Amino acid sequence: MQQAGAFFLFKNISSSACTLYGYPGFEAMDPFGAVEATEVSRGGSYEINDPGPHTVVLPPRQVAYFGVGWGDFDMVNGTSQGCIDVARVASVPPNQYTALYTTATLNSICPEGGGTPKVEVTAVALKSAFTIASP
Repeated sequence: MQQAGAFFLFKNISSSACTLYGYPGFEAMDPFGAVEATEVSRGGSYEINDPGPHTVVLPPRQVAYFGVGWGDFDMVNGTSQGCIDVARVASVPPNQYTALYTTATLNSICPEGGGTPKVEVTAVALKSAFTIASP
């Protein structure tokens, strides 16, 4: 199906519970930290279901996840032209304003029918909310 996916997590490192609701921000970057142009949509992908926005309460030291799915081949044009490789990701947790950064190797994020490479980002949820693939 030429579909790929990855899960990312947010960990509560505070001493009190925190609450998350909704979708995180997401930016793909090259190895030098430059932002790669990507079209980000909210929702599920072939590999990862979207649990939808709902309140997630995270006790201290617990984690919540979000999924990112993409096509690794432009099926419309039958090519891998215009695809990008990602080395880092910036994400802003829902209801927050500060980006978090991590190293992430996401290969061949491709456009559909040319244009800008596309990703689908799910809402933040506990592990049990993901039923197609699991973090």
